[in-house]
Amino acid sequence: MAEESEFFELSFDTLLCSSYHAQSFGDPAIDMPLPAQVDPRKLAHASTELSGDIPVGCLSRLASATVRINDSAKAIIAFKIDESGFTLIEGSVSVFAVAQCQRCLNDVDICIESEFTLKIADAEHELIWEDKSIDSLMIEKGILNLHQLLEDELILALPIVSYHKRGQCTNSLYELANDSYACVRGSPFDILKQLKS
Repeated sequence: MAEESEFFELSFDTLLCSSYHAQSFGDPAIDMPLPAQVDPRKLAHASTELSGDIPVGCLSRLASATVRINDSAKAIIAFKIDESGFTLIEGSVSVFAVAQCQRCLNDVDICIESEFTLKIADAEHELIWEDKSIDSLMIEKGILNLHQLLEDELILALPIVSYHKRGQCTNSLYELANDSYACVRGSPFDILKQLKS
């Protein structure tokens, strides 16, 4: 019990946006609000898997790139040691948000999701940076800002443009654009044919 208390204190000492309730780290896929900061190496040695939410209030950068975020982001993250002895982080994160449709300029619901695999690196292991098969991640003082990492992954997964499905735009601007396109599809010589007749 003393070892568990020490581990909890070192790994989850700063919780910025959510409360954390201590549970056994041996249980996979613990459903709880995700801690803001973790020690990935300690979690990897315990082969820990976490699943939980990231509150909307912790996604301010993502919110500024969309119209609004509907609900907390959902994530699953697994920490483990690879065959070379390095810490590996594998996971997925998703969130439902509202963006602006680039056809009709109205709101459109989108799902932003990302899957990722990262290897923890530091300046002493330069060979990791040369491995292009997997993304490397450098952290300071052995502590990872988990909320920031997951928000970064969501930002990278944002669609370049967002649209409604064909036929779902109801804005008059979209209908006007379709009408204008229909007008210019015909040949300009059609008018001359009408004059000759």
